Amino acid sequence: TVLDTCQKYFPNSKLPYDIYSLPMLETYYEAGAMEKANEVSTILANNFEADLQYYASLDPYFQDYYNQETQRAFAVLQQLSMLANRYKQTEQANKIDMMLEMQLENY
Repeated sequence: TVLDTCQKYFPNSKLPYDIYSLPMLETYYEAGAMEKANEVSTILANNFEADLQYYASLDPYFQDYYNQETQRAFAVLQQLSMLANRYKQTEQANKIDMMLEMQLENY
């Protein structure tokens, strides 16, 4: 499919998945390609979790500078969980919810 070709030529290792990758994820879910959708969802969640860990490690002065990015990362994790739930991917949603809860403890 077109999405598979996108992933082949633009994998996360070359072009890290970000908020603009959400439509690709949702299209996989809509197409019924749950395994591929969950794979993309996991990559996205891991990317945003790493961002949140980085922001939390900064001096409070610099954390304020990244406040908008921090909020965006939490919002994307929530969106990933909602998408997984919408397409009845409960295990995936639970993994993301746990990740979200762990990150919330840092803030």
